[in-house]
Amino acid sequence: MADREGLTWPHEQSTDQTAYRRPRLNSAAMKIAGGMTVNEAAMGVGYVSPSQFSREFKRMYGQSPRQWSDAQQYSLAMS
Repeated sequence: MADREGLTWPHEQSTDQTAYRRPRLNSAAMKIAGGMTVNEAAMGVGYVSPSQFSREFKRMYGQSPRQWSDAQQYSLAMS
């Protein structure tokens, strides 16, 4: 019945949401790697709430934006 009414199941909705978030988070990650602050990168890709950005970033990358940034800086220093 849900299919006929154009509704999606919860797992389908989360997949659609992830597909929408992934490019934004990837873009933010590249901005952070390029030297932007976490807040600048979050705002630059359309997030209004830094805490929401951090939660979604951690969900996707397995670490906070700050941890990810530190790891990128460490990786560059070791090169």
